[in-house]
Amino acid sequence: MNQVIFFKKKVYLQIKSKESPPKIIKRFITKEEVKLLLNIEKNSKKYFVDRPDGKKRSLSSDGSSTDRDYRKWNKIIRKILVPKLKKYIGDFTIPKTEFPPHYFTAIHPTRLHVDTGRDPNMFIGKQILIPLEIQPKKSEAHTILFKDRWYGPASNFEYSNNQKKFTALKNISGKLCFIKNVTDFKKKMQNYIQNGKKHFLYKDEIFFLSNELVSTIKKVAKNERYNSNSNKHIKSNRTINTNFYKKYLTHHSIKDFNGLTPELAYKWKVGEALIWDRSQLHCSDDFGNTNASTKTAIAVFTNYKN
Repeated sequence: MNQVIFFKKKVYLQIKSKESPPKIIKRFITKEEVKLLLNIEKNSKKYFVDRPDGKKRSLSSDGSSTDRDYRKWNKIIRKILVPKLKKYIGDFTIPKTEFPPHYFTAIHPTRLHVDTGRDPNMFIGKQILIPLEIQPKKSEAHTILFKDRWYGPASNFEYSNNQKKFTALKNISGKLCFIKNVTDFKKKMQNYIQNGKKHFLYKDEIFFLSNELVSTIKKVAKNERYNSNSNKHIKSNRTINTNFYKKYLTHHSIKDFNGLTPELAYKWKVGEALIWDRSQLHCSDDFGNTNASTKTAIAVFTNYKN
């Protein structure tokens, strides 16, 4: 399959020239700094993404404000992070066209994707993950990096390329269920509503047809997702190592990783930083298998200055 090249030729060559292996920075921030940063997220009343499957808070004083310019970040965040980021990645910029730097709290495993942005003129650089918390504390979470690169727009990947909008919803007993196709869920839910039902059966799970559920599904179905969907990451039918798949990647079909080569299974350690190229495919592990229920971190996507 031909490689997808989305960036302008000059920019593409610049991006390639700056690529390097992923780097783990131990003791990137202190325990006290972790506490300060985590308190900002936990005391936030505003988020720019707030869905049942997770939420995102910006690094600005107002959590719903998507400031990219670090001069507008919360003073505590700016004081802690900016000098450290510049130390390890050099001078950087985050244009208005980029996904904003943010806290994220995940309650469902992140699927295979790449964070290349949506602007073909951007000289994309490094992305930084700073783990702040895993719940419960003795559980584990991993970020999986693949050697494989992508130079198309920011995308989610799966073998069938049938990936639709997705979310996670609590069933009638409170269990969080991953809904892979929100459009299909909404269509079948409406049939139950029209028939005057109070409960809704979907793929062996029962949901209470509350106003909150109906409102959530309408909102998720309406909102545009930042990433595109693709299966052009697959260049061969070579199956990924089965043991590696079973250990980390069971939230996906094994076919979604055809032809891919794992490079790193980074075990989250609070206060460290993982830095890697924005062209590199990655995902989380299926962290529910290691008894983790939620995880919180800061993510920053940077560009080089032209």
